[in-house]
Amino acid sequence: MPSQKRLILSYATVVVLLSIILGSVFFRMNYRYQIDRMERNMQTASNQVLLEVEDELERMDEVIRYMLSDNETLESILLLSKVSEGKVPISYSSNARQIIFHRMGTDFIYKNTYRVVYYNPLGETISSYTPDDHSGKEAGERGALKDYEYLKLADVTSGKNITVGAHKDVWGKWDGPKVISRVKKIQGENLGYIEVEKKLEDFEKIRPSDKEVAYVVLDRDRILYHSQNLTAEERGFLETYREKQDLKDEDLPYKISYSEDKRLGIRVISFRSMSDIKKEIMTIVYSAITLTLVVFLISLFFVILWSKYLAKPISSLTRIVEDTDLETLKDATFDHKIFSNSTEEVKRLAESFVSLKRRLDKSIRNEKRISLLQMQAQFDTLQAQVNPHFIYNVLNIISSKGILSDDDSIANMCGALADMLRYSTDNKERYASIKKRWII
Repeated sequence: MPSQKRLILSYATVVVLLSIILGSVFFRMNYRYQIDRMERNMQTASNQVLLEVEDELERMDEVIRYMLSDNETLESILLLSKVSEGKVPISYSSNARQIIFHRMGTDFIYKNTYRVVYYNPLGETISSYTPDDHSGKEAGERGALKDYEYLKLADVTSGKNITVGAHKDVWGKWDGPKVISRVKKIQGENLGYIEVEKKLEDFEKIRPSDKEVAYVVLDRDRILYHSQNLTAEERGFLETYREKQDLKDEDLPYKISYSEDKRLGIRVISFRSMSDIKKEIMTIVYSAITLTLVVFLISLFFVILWSKYLAKPISSLTRIVEDTDLETLKDATFDHKIFSNSTEEVKRLAESFVSLKRRLDKSIRNEKRISLLQMQAQFDTLQAQVNPHFIYNVLNIISSKGILSDDDSIANMCGALADMLRYSTDNKERYASIKKRWII
């Protein structure tokens, strides 16, 4: 496999691992951040709704305190509690009703309530004007107080204010809008009750900043009202949750958060569907996958560029090695321009190759010179072996002449001289023993 492909494969493997790790870290961090943010938003929504509900209820309590802080109003209430005894002149009772009615008609009450009602067990009922019907309520038009179940709770709270959940206003000339009431029983025999109403729509205007959060407001586990985006399924879940508050978070199809005011007995429960949360989590998953792919592609692009940068000198050196033969060995120069941008290791490798070429060229030239010298020596030896033949021929001619002349001494001398020359040419040793010389 070419070096560049190996570099790309190696770096790509590392990049894939790093991208997966980065994507996993990104997912975990964002998942935890989104869950924490969602929990904070829900808690903030609960706190926000609770504060605004508290503010509305406090204003209603201020109206009750305002009504009972006036001595004339208290005296009038006390007077009306004794009407049944027959000791109160009609003019006095009528004047008492007017005092209470005028106290209810102040600008403070008009701006902060929908209606204020005073009633007692004797049938006295006095209602303030409302922005809708502009009329007060005369006594006895709406039946006995026993028809109003919430008064039983007011009777047992020792004069504390109670909250009545969303219900129809029944004190006007026609059925009015849905309202939420604060009711106080005035302590004393037949002193009656003061009820302050506020429109339900005023409470429904209370909306948390996170529009996806649904909420419900409870008063001692009784529903006062709930947000308008509450579905039937969520209402069913709410009933189950109220009955089984020991359920674990993982068993719930909703994420729950609540805030509570123990003094007023008000609790706000906010919740979001886990399906919505899972959708947001899937968005995080898609973001993490997209980030992983983007990081991988960008990294792979730079890996390819970097591998080309690293592999270019090696490829150049490979081509130089492949183009090198016996004829080009003498060209042992080092082109610094080719390897100017390469790493120090590649430069040293190129220098080592050039040095190897020089040594190899020197060795080949020495080998050629030695071969030539050997050939010359062989030629000289052959020549040395050829030259004695002429001498042998001359000695044979002389020996033949001696034999023809019947002079054996000449023939013997020529034969001995020929044997001596033959020994000298066949023997490579510089020295001979006396025995060998004697034999010759």
